[in-house]
Amino acid sequence: MINYGHATASSASSGTVWCVNNAWRALQVGTTPYTGRKWLKLQVKGSPALAVQFVNKNSSGTFTTPTDTVARHIIYPANSVVVEAIGDGVTVFGRAVGKAGVTVTGARVAVVELK
Repeated sequence: MINYGHATASSASSGTVWCVNNAWRALQVGTTPYTGRKWLKLQVKGSPALAVQFVNKNSSGTFTTPTDTVARHIIYPANSVVVEAIGDGVTVFGRAVGKAGVTVTGARVAVVELK
């Protein structure tokens, strides 16, 4: 939907994803990205930061879960709110990144998919 020359969302799907520190989790509300999605809004809840990796859809129409470490990825700080212009052909995977000396094993991420 266009509102005076600016894109605005016409519908949304929201939920939470629990991200652990030893595995990547898809940051989406359902089992697949929200069809027609244009934006993804994330809020990292709790003390861990959130590492993210962007994955393109395979020719089979699926997404391959990342297997590498968080060293080469974008890391959003704890309690941050981020909006990404991401279509449904890309899935964002997240993984909790704890601070030194902290024993927290994961972070809750609020996810809103907008189209």
